[in-house]
Amino acid sequence: MISEDIPYIRVQTTYFKHVYFPTISGQTNKSIVPWNKETIREDHPKDKGYLAKIPKYDGFTCIPSHTAFKQEINGFYNTYCPLSYKPLEGGLESTMKFLSHIFGD
Repeated sequence: MISEDIPYIRVQTTYFKHVYFPTISGQTNKSIVPWNKETIREDHPKDKGYLAKIPKYDGFTCIPSHTAFKQEINGFYNTYCPLSYKPLEGGLESTMKFLSHIFGD
């Protein structure tokens, strides 16, 4: 499981780092980028067992779920990102008007 203390994962034989890159709107988007094993060692020289703490996966999968999201599924890293906001309770009037405008009756 990914932790805030360890932003890396290993998928098969390749290391990746979770990064948050800035957008023009001032927000950030999460991504995973390839990362070099030796660079990880250089960045964490005092922790000799750091690489052993990095979660390991057999591959990538993409299984979307907004109700029962799991980051790891049967040893595979789920690349799907759940929605970052929770919908509020309320009516669908505005949504239905918009859909009618686009698709008609």
